[in-house]
Amino acid sequence: MDDKNEQAGGARLLPGIPVLVLMLTVFVVNMTSRSILSPLLLRVEHDFAVSHGPAAQLFLFIGIGYSLAMLFSGFISSRTTHRGAIFVSAAVMSAGLLIMSLAPTMRMMRAGVLLMGAGSGLYPPSSIATITSYFDRRDWQKALSIHEVGPHLAMVLAPLYANVVLHYADWRTAVGLLSGIILVAGSIFFFRIDAGKMKGEAPTLSTLLPLFREPNFWILMLFFGLALGSIQGIYLLVPTFLVTEAGFSLEGANSIFGISRFLPIVALLTA
Repeated sequence: MDDKNEQAGGARLLPGIPVLVLMLTVFVVNMTSRSILSPLLLRVEHDFAVSHGPAAQLFLFIGIGYSLAMLFSGFISSRTTHRGAIFVSAAVMSAGLLIMSLAPTMRMMRAGVLLMGAGSGLYPPSSIATITSYFDRRDWQKALSIHEVGPHLAMVLAPLYANVVLHYADWRTAVGLLSGIILVAGSIFFFRIDAGKMKGEAPTLSTLLPLFREPNFWILMLFFGLALGSIQGIYLLVPTFLVTEAGFSLEGANSIFGISRFLPIVALLTA
């Protein structure tokens, strides 16, 4: 695939499906990696001999790494191009997941989780820029809607993936396998797809100040933060609650957690 479509009005949706499917694959693995601690949390607690509180703090470290990386993602894409930033995202996530799978202490586990979250945060800005530059403006909404299925599909796959791997191995194996999968997916995108060859733009104070002066920006940030906080914080602890408080087996709790994400997929594609 070449870069001509990006320069000539953009590709229509159907011819650009291979690019979109590969980006969706990278996004799904990205979000599965971010969500995988949810169905594995009880096993992590047992392995490190910690209570729910210290274990749940790992989600906070994911959020910190994710937020900081998104804030500075423009500096990466301005030097590597957007497709390069997507590859860097996959490589950093892979390193973070590998550290998590080998971590001998909770401190090392937090470092791996922070790095994994940072890698995940590099993906969204460059993926959106890649899609809007590659596809024709008339297909932006359809392409972005398909791409945004990724997080919900990952929420379905993460607990089901955990159930399968935990049947044969431990949580470290599940995390280690994801380390390899995300690196392979990012490498295939980088070496097989030419979309996203343009460079990003590093944020400057002159471009940010008008945005910061806009009241609606802060209102949207508040609501978006509350929505994501409920998902990344409270919602990801549902399997732990179902096991410890409601008497479910870990496999049953993970299955319920995964099935609950099917309706958002339908709603997103319908909208």
